[in-house]
Amino acid sequence: MSVPVLYVLPALPVGGSELQFSALIGNIDRSRFAPRVACVRSGGVVAERIRALGVDVDVYGFRSAYDPGIVFRVARDIARHGAGILHTCMFGFDALPNIAGRLSGVRGIVSSRRECAVWKRSRHRLFQDFANIFVDKVVANSDAVRRFVLAQERISPAKVSVIPNGIDTELYAAPHDRASARRDLGLPADAAVAVTVANFGASKGHLQLLEASAHIIEKVPRIKFVLVGDGPLYNTVKSAAAAMGISERFLFTGSRDDVPRLLAASDIFVFPSLIEGMPNAVLEALCAGLPVVASAVGGIPEVVADGVSGLLVRPGDATALGEAVVRLAGDAALRGRIGSEGRRAALGRFSLRAMAAAYERLYESLLA
Repeated sequence: MSVPVLYVLPALPVGGSELQFSALIGNIDRSRFAPRVACVRSGGVVAERIRALGVDVDVYGFRSAYDPGIVFRVARDIARHGAGILHTCMFGFDALPNIAGRLSGVRGIVSSRRECAVWKRSRHRLFQDFANIFVDKVVANSDAVRRFVLAQERISPAKVSVIPNGIDTELYAAPHDRASARRDLGLPADAAVAVTVANFGASKGHLQLLEASAHIIEKVPRIKFVLVGDGPLYNTVKSAAAAMGISERFLFTGSRDDVPRLLAASDIFVFPSLIEGMPNAVLEALCAGLPVVASAVGGIPEVVADGVSGLLVRPGDATALGEAVVRLAGDAALRGRIGSEGRRAALGRFSLRAMAAAYERLYESLLA
């Protein structure tokens, strides 16, 4: 009989962590584990994707992740449906579901860490330390995040392990018609196309990319930037490009579900993020064979070897970012060599099955 696993998250909009849980749920061995999902606050696009996999998603509708009613709601969910494993990803607000799991006699409680959360203040850290009392295992998605957790939280190193993100390597490595993709996007056939895939939030570095773009445009007159994603700063970044008089150089696509095709239309992948754990977008670009320019932050240096499978720059350094893009744009041989090496490295390490198998082993160790 398969073991019930309850995943608890705040909500399920389109985002890297949410998509990772959707991928895990879609690839976990259903003959051994029976997943269910609870959204503490609200659902979202990814919730519908998970439901389409035949997995129940319950939306609790709480307004605050600190609402003590969460304890009773999670406990009721466990009593009704069972849970051998409780897996929370509450971004610092794990205490209440973890308490519910412990009171309900769940055999294993797992908590995820998805980023180097420098935004946390003292009250968040205290709440996280309290949550850690009830947890059996914390899973970081990179060595950098693990080191951050051990430096910031009160928890035994033996409780903190690393399971890297996984992506659909076959989807992103598959060939796509580059010329057709460019035509559909309105991109000139001879343009040098730099693409960024990220939600428009303050930590993703879009404004630093705009700052770097003046130098890039001067050195690479045929450059075009494709910015894929949505978020709270979408209109801010778009307005900033207009104010700089460079709107014609930027294509803002919004959220897209054809990212592999957009990558195929591009020459360079740029990821100027300021805070990261293990970004899916970088893994996807590597699998697509695109040379990567990225900030040396979080787990990125663990997947991008500087000068070998990409070029790394200091986070927030717009000058270095611009110079790296200019370097790749002007050297087709370097782009090809770095892109090929990145693809080779990513295909061997970051498959969905490898990620799911690692979680299956973790769950079974807690059930033993």
